[in-house]
Amino acid sequence: RGLPALAGAAALLEAAHARGLAVAVASTSSHASIDLTLRAAGLRHHFPLVVSASDVERGKPAPDIYLHTARLLGVPPEACIAIEDSVHGIVAASTAGMRVVQSRQATFVPPPHPSAHAVIETLEAFRHGWLDGEALG
Repeated sequence: RGLPALAGAAALLEAAHARGLAVAVASTSSHASIDLTLRAAGLRHHFPLVVSASDVERGKPAPDIYLHTARLLGVPPEACIAIEDSVHGIVAASTAGMRVVQSRQATFVPPPHPSAHAVIETLEAFRHGWLDGEALG
């Protein structure tokens, strides 16, 4: 209860929704944990689709969770932008064929990963033009 959302998260989600873009969570956490976290941060209503590693055969760094999420959204993986803060997640999204933004706004901050197409320090640095197809970088 009262868990603050990451700085920039709400604005980014609102920008995606204003553009009519589908958004989802694809997490290694359990459905219960994801739901609890999103509700505590006041963001649950932004995510009609939540996918957990329990929904796929292989977890990250395998691309299964991202491919499954894209399929459920009805969007080709190459049309997706994945925002990731872990090395396993970056590798999974990249292997799935998605454009990957590495957010370094995490408890454990790995160095910039070569599979990420862009690296940002916080979600506030996410360029909303990327949602419109602007090249990452």
